[in-house]
Amino acid sequence: MDKELSTAKWRSVYEVTIMEKWEQLEQYICDQLKEIDPTIRRTPGSGNGHRKGDVTCQTNVGLHLEAKQREMKNVWQKKWLAKCASEIPLHVDKIPIVVTQDEKEERVVHLKAEDFFNLYINYWRLKNE
Repeated sequence: MDKELSTAKWRSVYEVTIMEKWEQLEQYICDQLKEIDPTIRRTPGSGNGHRKGDVTCQTNVGLHLEAKQREMKNVWQKKWLAKCASEIPLHVDKIPIVVTQDEKEERVVHLKAEDFFNLYINYWRLKNE
C-alpha cells in the first residue's frame, strides 16, 4: 500500500512538472508575439472542446499556433502540423505553425515550406521598399 501511495505521489509530481513545462512553452510563444498583439494569451483548456490552438489573440495575427513539449530527443511528429492545419476554419487566412521544445529545451518552429517562403518574401519586400 505504501509503495502504491509513493508511486501515485511521484506520478502526481511528474504530471505537474510536465504541465508547467507546457505552460512555459505556451507563455514563451505569447511573450515573443506580444509586440504584434498585446492581447495574446495562452488558450485556457486548449484541445478540450471548441477552443483550438494553444495561443489565442483578440486580433488576427494570421497564425494558428500549437505548442508541443516532450521529454525526448526527437520531438517532431508530422501529424501535428496536419492536425494544426485541419483546425483552421475554411475561409480563414491563417498559417498553421507548430512550436516544439525537446528535453534540452531547444525550441523549433515547424511550418510548410510554402508558408515560410511567402512569409520571407513579404518580409524581404517590406525591408527593401
